[in-house]
Amino acid sequence: MADIGSFARYNSTDVEHLINIYHHGGLSALQSKIEKISNTFKNVKINIAVMGASGVGKSTLVNALRGVDNNDEDAAPIDIVESTMEPKCYTHPTVPNVIYWDTPGVGSLKVKVNMFLKGIRFADFDFGLLVSDHRFREEDEILVKVMKKAGKPLFFVRSKIDQSLWSERKKPGYSEEQVFQKIRDYCSSSLAQMGMKDERVFLISCEHLDKYEFPELRSAVDAILPETKRNVFLFSLPNRSIDVIKKKQKGLKIFIHGVVAASAGCGAIPIPGLSLACDLALITSALLFMHNVLGLNTSAIKKLAKSLGKSVSELRANTNDTWIFEEINPNLVKMLLMRNTTMLLLTAAEPVLDFVPVFGTIFGVTSSAYVTYTVLTQALQDMVNAAKTVLMNAHDLA
Repeated sequence: MADIGSFARYNSTDVEHLINIYHHGGLSALQSKIEKISNTFKNVKINIAVMGASGVGKSTLVNALRGVDNNDEDAAPIDIVESTMEPKCYTHPTVPNVIYWDTPGVGSLKVKVNMFLKGIRFADFDFGLLVSDHRFREEDEILVKVMKKAGKPLFFVRSKIDQSLWSERKKPGYSEEQVFQKIRDYCSSSLAQMGMKDERVFLISCEHLDKYEFPELRSAVDAILPETKRNVFLFSLPNRSIDVIKKKQKGLKIFIHGVVAASAGCGAIPIPGLSLACDLALITSALLFMHNVLGLNTSAIKKLAKSLGKSVSELRANTNDTWIFEEINPNLVKMLLMRNTTMLLLTAAEPVLDFVPVFGTIFGVTSSAYVTYTVLTQALQDMVNAAKTVLMNAHDLA
């Protein structure tokens, strides 16, 4: 079975530890521990360098990839003049192990090349995005060389493509395809002068990450990241398209298998009440994780509404399952259990059968796995449907 960041990979020692924690600290202590050892993805850091000359749109790109409005309090500052004098990190608001580094523009009057090179540990980056809003410049060659020396992948990004298309649209005989080719050839020629003839240049707009060549850039990044980091990066992307939501759903289905394995591990121990408590803790933690990944938490919805000039109720309109926007806690999990008669019966029978040797263990494993899988699978589908509806409402596509 495919793995996603070693999520919820428990062994016998882990399960024994959970038993001791449950005995001494109860449900709250158990849930806290489960969150630490099941979400091992939190230990996986992705450091992304966003580089280029001053004013090319580096900070705007950092904000767009983080799903943050340029006017938000925690946004990277957008100024006409060079505002980034030294590398500054910006963590993702819901997936904090994804870190973007907004770097100063090499060659600007205030940032000397030697100062720049001494101030950045290029070996710490997983990959870099070299941004230009026109053509790549001589100072960009320095960045290419240091990233290559550090053995780190570098992707070439032509930003503000929407603005370029808008200005060209006024000209006679306008053709978007021809403008794209003209811009790509222009950027490629500047790279060729640096000795890089076959490098792909991705044409993107930070205002419209669902358009132009951002999907191709995302695929190129996917290809160079190991599976663990690839999925973490995917989970951090804003829901700008149905395709991204579908890919997140696919990754979360694998995540659910890991949680089910942990639930089965708890169910194998015939201690009255442990399996039920473990299931509640696991399911609650998993629901919270999926909720954040799909951008359905209250903070994310409010930020999206603010950036679009819409109300929260407008974005939530026509969603079928209102529970998705409620606080996710063990009480909500119990409510979800009650939606399915089979799950309800299994949950009720489990504490009684835990007293029966051998049979209780077999039943515990089976029932825990079934209940956890069913609740999370149904909830994931509900959340995906809600995320798609919110996206449609955001773009007035409903």
